[in-house]
Amino acid sequence: MNRKFTLGLVAVAVAVTAHASTIADEVLGTLYAMRGVYRSGYAPADWKKQHAGYDLEAEFNRAVQAVQSHPNLTVAESRAIFKQFIYSMKDYHTSIQFALTEQASLPLTIKGAENRFFVAFIDRAKLSERAFPFKVGDEVVTMDGQPLAEVVAKLQAEIIENVPETDKALAEVNLTNRRA
Repeated sequence: MNRKFTLGLVAVAVAVTAHASTIADEVLGTLYAMRGVYRSGYAPADWKKQHAGYDLEAEFNRAVQAVQSHPNLTVAESRAIFKQFIYSMKDYHTSIQFALTEQASLPLTIKGAENRFFVAFIDRAKLSERAFPFKVGDEVVTMDGQPLAEVVAKLQAEIIENVPETDKALAEVNLTNRRA
């Protein structure tokens, strides 16, 4: 079902935007297509309305207003509108990804505990002890000269709010994995 749903959404979005003349026109066309898909296929809509105050029409109207208030919409602004529209559901099972050209990761994992951060894993096949003389359990206090708690908070701010503890854990994953 997920593959059919995703491919269907892409096909509809491409068909709607094929004749659009501006980024704003394309975004509006795609938003209308997405609203149609969510109206007919988003099963937990009623539960989300009660649980998180999610309202498809209100979020759709908010997204359309954001587009209409920026007639010279940039690609980055359009992506922010799509993210806000989709993540307003506060559902980790609905997400959006954009074509990316850059990705980097470090061969280690850092995990937080009570506002402190520790090395939780090191891939020694990629990062020798000689090159990285730290071990699992060592505390990490800064990254790139900034307190690690601030770095995590900035990364967490890039995630649309849902469950704070999960959002923080996702931000911690992004400490050593970046995409652009």
